Amino acid sequence: MSEEELRSVLKAQMVRNELLVRQNKFTLFRYDIVRDVMSILFVTPEGEVKPGYFPNYSKEVPGVILDEKEHKRLLETLNRIVEDPTAPKVGAVAFTYKDGRRISAEYKAIFDETGRLTTFVGQHVDMYHTHERMMSTIESLTNRKQLADSMMNSYDSIILVDLTDMSFQIVRASQGVRAISGQVDNILELANIYRDFYVDKNEHAMFDNFINVSTLSERLAGVKSISCDYRSANIGWCHLRIAPMHYDTNGKLTQVMLTVESTESWHSTKPLQSLTLMDGLTGLLNRTTGEATIKKALKIKHRSLYMLIDCDYFNAINTMLGQPVGDMLLIEVAKVLKNIFPRDIVVRSENDEFQVYASNANVLGKAEAFAEECFKQLQKSISHIDIPEMQGITTSITAGMVSISGHTPVAFDEVYALGQKHLRRARKKGGATFSHEMI
Repeated sequence: MSEEELRSVLKAQMVRNELLVRQNKFTLFRYDIVRDVMSILFVTPEGEVKPGYFPNYSKEVPGVILDEKEHKRLLETLNRIVEDPTAPKVGAVAFTYKDGRRISAEYKAIFDETGRLTTFVGQHVDMYHTHERMMSTIESLTNRKQLADSMMNSYDSIILVDLTDMSFQIVRASQGVRAISGQVDNILELANIYRDFYVDKNEHAMFDNFINVSTLSERLAGVKSISCDYRSANIGWCHLRIAPMHYDTNGKLTQVMLTVESTESWHSTKPLQSLTLMDGLTGLLNRTTGEATIKKALKIKHRSLYMLIDCDYFNAINTMLGQPVGDMLLIEVAKVLKNIFPRDIVVRSENDEFQVYASNANVLGKAEAFAEECFKQLQKSISHIDIPEMQGITTSITAGMVSISGHTPVAFDEVYALGQKHLRRARKKGGATFSHEMI
């Protein structure tokens, strides 16, 4: 991956996380200074928007959310903004709820026709969760930067090869390559000496086949690069890559770039190895790991429910509003799945496809009734996802479900095929529903 591509990844990650932070805005408020009435629009857990009124706001403490000391301090700040002509008329005021949450009230002052300040309007921001997500963002960006830096620094050798005469030009080289490059002018001779000195003997045949120039054009046809891994005597595991660089007017490949990258740390560092188990965007198990885990679970023959889930309208949202917004939607859907199935196997397969394998004690009663209950709970939670950047657009899910009796062994491939069958059946109904079968 080039430095430019890595920078692009980091920038996209930063934009996405900034959008995530902005989701912590919640309650709208309006404070009528003349009438001394605080009006609040809040969203109930059921998703309804309801108004709340606090008359005599400057005299009576709204004890549901504020203690007396914090209420007094907030009023003093508001009065200073009203009375001091130099005080900012657009800004934010910080205070703390009784439950300990740190809140920022973003306000804008409204004036009447005489120029008198009469009203504050604005929106509350949950600073605790904003801070929490900011820390997560910083940590994520730091990890990615460290990873990017390590990748950029790990290229031990970069060699430009001219296939017309097999000459080569050293762009960057490890000490081992530099020690032998001055002895030869031909890339094949260089490769042979390097192989004999540094490549593990068990991998000589593989190395020779990979370097074979006579088959390069065929192997590079239609691809950006080809690669292989081998163990070297001086720097441990290496990743060898060959990429096409130039074709002549007849379409013949004339130049390639050969790079050798040290990957020893990837083989020896457990945290980096563990990343291969998870989906980098949602934190769920990735497809390979998730399906392997489900296969193991099926061998135990528990009574269980398997779900194959798609997000409705995801492609349209991704196209119209951009990938960062699509990513945010997938993150929120993953969060819903983890909250509803905290002890079960939850997998992000690809794009907007998720798999759930539920086998806990709640999988009781009639299979059809339990499947319907799960789907309704999921659909309700998904419909409450509120992402400001989606501009009021809501989404739903469609699912193919398979209830497993647990009486006889069943293979994962069979379960997955049934899930796909019922997902297609639910799609034909128009989406936002499910289809189910008991086996």
